[in-house]
Amino acid sequence: MGTLGAEGKIAALSQELNAVLQQQAATADVLKIISRSGFDLDTVLTTLIKTAIQLCDATRGVIWLPKGEQLFLAGHVGYPDE
Repeated sequence: MGTLGAEGKIAALSQELNAVLQQQAATADVLKIISRSGFDLDTVLTTLIKTAIQLCDATRGVIWLPKGEQLFLAGHVGYPDE
């Protein structure tokens, strides 16, 4: 029974390590895009959204930016263009 407990702990730690490595790789990809983009905001925001979608196992995402009392759509992925 102690062996199964240890195996379960190893499996859980392995999953956690894989998630952290995936997050670090995604962060590195985003930083590469930012450095190459010449600070093209649309490219950076789209990359951030795509990365968040991947990390969250989502199908779509948006970024809203506040301006005064209102929110403005800054970028979206996975939604139809209107």
